[in-house]
Amino acid sequence: MKEDRKHVEERVIAFVQEQTGWDAGRLTNGTRLRADLGLDGDDAGEFFKDFAEEFSVDLRQFDYGRVFGPEGCNPFAFTLWIVYWFRPPPDPSDVTISDLVLAVLNKCWIAPSTSKQR
Repeated sequence: MKEDRKHVEERVIAFVQEQTGWDAGRLTNGTRLRADLGLDGDDAGEFFKDFAEEFSVDLRQFDYGRVFGPEGCNPFAFTLWIVYWFRPPPDPSDVTISDLVLAVLNKCWIAPSTSKQR
């Protein structure tokens, strides 16, 4: 039996608040993880790992590199720069809390609609 959407929204917002430290009262379904909360790089990777475990969501279809960039500077920065140079730029669309709710309800990642992208 699928969970009630309102209950899932409350649980996801509580999770985002716990993970990011943002006040839950300021988080909405439209809150963007990267643009609004500043989630990126390794922090975003850890967030999604914890999200998948907490909500038993299959994230194999989630294309992390299209939304989030690499973490700051590291010894392999030049190599990463070359790899990223030949890749298409990250998609300017951002993951919202609503996208997370949808993933929880479906127990797998559902790519955001194309109307939200570019």
